[in-house]
Amino acid sequence: MKRLIFLITIGALLAINPSSFKEEIRLRTDDSEFSYFSFDSQNPLEFELSGDRRYKLILRGETSPEEKIEVKSYLDGRPLKTYYFGKELSRKTRLASNGKSVTKGYVIYFKIPKGKHTLKLEPKSPLMATLYQEPKIKVSISPLSFAAEDYLVIEDDEYDYYLTSPKEPAVFQLVGPLNITLFSRLSHFPEMRGMQNYSITIDDNGEKSNYHLESVPSETGSYRNHRNVIPGKANKTTIKLDEGEHMLKVWGENVAVKLYVPQDKLYNRK
Repeated sequence: MKRLIFLITIGALLAINPSSFKEEIRLRTDDSEFSYFSFDSQNPLEFELSGDRRYKLILRGETSPEEKIEVKSYLDGRPLKTYYFGKELSRKTRLASNGKSVTKGYVIYFKIPKGKHTLKLEPKSPLMATLYQEPKIKVSISPLSFAAEDYLVIEDDEYDYYLTSPKEPAVFQLVGPLNITLFSRLSHFPEMRGMQNYSITIDDNGEKSNYHLESVPSETGSYRNHRNVIPGKANKTTIKLDEGEHMLKVWGENVAVKLYVPQDKLYNRK
C-alpha cells in the first residue's frame, strides 16, 4: 500500500529571550506591541540555544543609514557568517516610545545542531533583534492496514482518521529512534451520555502498553461517512521508539487514530 503523507505544524513560534543585550525596546504596529532587544559592538546579542532546532531571527535598524547594515554571527565563538541588509524603513512598525520609524525586518534562519550552543551577534552599528524557535513540523502517515477510514469534518476542513478494533488494529511500519504523536478519538454513539472511559493498546514488536483515557463528545467535529457517530475530542499520546525497525499496532474498541512523526525522521533507515 502506498503511504500517504500530510504535513502539520505542531505548536507555534516561541520567542527566545537573550542572555546578553543592551536594552529591551518595545515596537508597535497599528494593532499590536512587541519586544525587540537592542545591541551594538560593545554590547553584543547572545542567546543560549538547544538543538536540533531551527530558529528565526528578525533584525531591524533604528534609523535608515546611508550604508547597508552589517552584522556578524558566531556559534560557540566560531564565526558563522556576516550578513548585510538594506536601509528601507518600515511603513507599519515604529518605536512604541516615540513613534519613530525603524527599518523593515531582515529575517535570518539558523539551524542549530544537537546539544547546547551560544549564538552571538555583533553589529557594525546599533541594531535590534528578536529570535523565535520554530515549531517542529510533523507529518501524518497512513497505516499499512486498519478496520476502516473516515474523515473528521471541522467547518471547512477534513482530517483522515483510521478506525480500529482489537481484531483490526491500525498497523504502522516505522524506523527509530523517534518520538511519535498519536491522536485517538472514541466514537460516541447516540445511547452514550457525557464523559466516557476508554483504552488503547499499543503493540510495539510484540511488547504491549495500555493507555486509559477519558473522552467527551466533540462540539465541532463530525464524521463524513458515519453521521450517527459523534467523534470524541482528541487525546494526544506521545510514544518514544528506540533505534531499529518497529511494527506498531494500535487499537481500541470503537477508537479512531491518527499518527504523526517528525518530518526529519520520516525516511529513517536501518
